[in-house]
Amino acid sequence: MTVCLADEGARRGRTLCSCIAAVALFVCAFAALHAAEDPQDYASGARALQEGDFVRAWEILAPLAQAGDARAENDLGVMYGLGLGVAQSYAKAAVWITRAAEHGNPYAQSTLGYMYYRARGVERDYAAAALWSRRAAEQGVASAQSNLGMLYDKGQGVRQDYAQAARWYRRAAEQGFPEGQRNLGSMYEHGHGVPANALLAYAWYGLASAAGDEPALKLMQRVKQRLSADDLARARALARDLQRQYGAPGQRVD
Repeated sequence: MTVCLADEGARRGRTLCSCIAAVALFVCAFAALHAAEDPQDYASGARALQEGDFVRAWEILAPLAQAGDARAENDLGVMYGLGLGVAQSYAKAAVWITRAAEHGNPYAQSTLGYMYYRARGVERDYAAAALWSRRAAEQGVASAQSNLGMLYDKGQGVRQDYAQAARWYRRAAEQGFPEGQRNLGSMYEHGHGVPANALLAYAWYGLASAAGDEPALKLMQRVKQRLSADDLARARALARDLQRQYGAPGQRVD
């Protein structure tokens, strides 16, 4: 799940999270594949999945998933969701992702929240989207933090609360998650949940843009047109400071 929730359009004139394509839907699930010291059988299956040997991955992971290994359950969900070595099926993906989520896998929880939001293999349910996104967000999954921020921003599945939206966007942004950075920039641009601050809006948009977020580049240019030369210099200095704290190595911000 890129997990960022899908773009529902600009609400009250601002761009919210734009989340990307079906391939991005499950990408964050791979972040945990080698995060801990795994038994060799699981590690071999995860490695085969990453290397594109889907037949071998299935042979290793399917028995583990049937035995209740949450990581393997999540990986089978990924395989069904993306059609990796199996016929693509959101319904079957949802079965395995749900099992993994219920067994505590935070990446599966994040993905399941997105699936409830987008009605992928399950009925659309904003309350369930919020519940699963929150469980993952509280365990530090940046995409889920950004998603939960959006739900608060839009008042879907939870009471609308801009302060909570900004809080969760910030947690995602400070982990280097571009959509969280863009969304936090939007909050600063419009004064929702935080004091309006065009310089910080420009800086967060700039950081997201430097990470390849195209909507952020357009938003940054929009804010730029409203800044004086002195303010633009200060905004660029803020962007460079944010990049040092929260950007990826080698990123350059305008």
